[in-house]
Order: sequence, then structure tokens, then C-alpha cells
Amino acid sequence: MRSLLKVLKEQSILCEIYGIEDKLENCNVGYIVDFDEENFIFESVSSDGRHDGFHCLEIDTIAIIEYKTNYLQKIQKLMTANNFARIPLKLPEGKLIDAFLNYVKSLNHICYVELLSDSDCYLYGYLTSLGADLFNINVIDNYGMADGCALSRIEDISYIAVDTQKTLQLKLIEG
Repeated sequence: MRSLLKVLKEQSILCEIYGIEDKLENCNVGYIVDFDEENFIFESVSSDGRHDGFHCLEIDTIAIIEYKTNYLQKIQKLMTANNFARIPLKLPEGKLIDAFLNYVKSLNHICYVELLSDSDCYLYGYLTSLGADLFNINVIDNYGMADGCALSRIEDISYIAVDTQKTLQLKLIEG
């Protein structure tokens, strides 16, 4: 899997990534930005060809990677129509999840955090502090309202995303 991630990254190839838990009609489309032994960062493209944030996921959650498909050709046409431009993401050397968490915290944007590889165990909110093993997040509910704080272990993060359509919508309705 890592050898394919390397090729996709180096050649900036648009791809579809299906997770172990996903149904085959659900996939993430985008570009591999970086990866290490455990995680990869993905610049996501929405189904209408617009930028859909950066996502950091565990490599072990990948079931299938597809590229050069008819669906991706359709997405590329929509990207062209929407003047899609890749956004450079430069992270410091080191463990990718730590670098990405620091990036997300520095943005001070609403993010999505999934824990324990369970799509029912997630939080939206602002990262407020990062320790060696723990992170704090000011939680935002699905209606854009502040809903307390949460503390969790960094090692329990299976997926984190920022500047997605959903997190940007939450920012717009935040109250």
C-alpha cells in the first residue's frame, strides 16, 4: 500500500480511497499529500469538484485505492469548471499525526475528529491544546453551538479533518 501511496503522491495522481468501513458507493476523492508508517494526509475533492479540506487517516483503514477511473475523469472536469487549485500543505518533519494536529490547532478552525476507528465516536470543534499524549477540544454540536470540552488520547485518533464542507458549514452557523 505504501508503495502506491508514494507513486500517487510523487505524481500528483487524483485517486479514490475506500475505507474498510465504507460501502463501495462511498469514497474519498483527492490527492495524497504525505504519509508515514501509520497515517496519510489527503487533500480532498468534493463530488462537485471543489476543495473539501485536508484529512489525516490511518493507513490501515484503507481497503481499496482506485485511480484513472471514469468517475475521476468526471471529477476532473468539474474541478476544471470550478477553477480548482491545489493548496500547498507544508508540515514539519516528524510523526505525521502530531504535525497535522499542530497545523489544525494553528488554523483555529473547526475540525472533525474520529476516535477508535468508529464513525459513531466523533467530535467537531476547535483544538485548544496538545500534549505529548492528550488533546483538548472545545466541542461544537451539529447545530454550530458550543457544547463543552473534551479530552482524549492522541493515539485514539483514527481520522481528523479540517476545512471540509461540513466544518465550514458549522463555522457559518456557529452561535
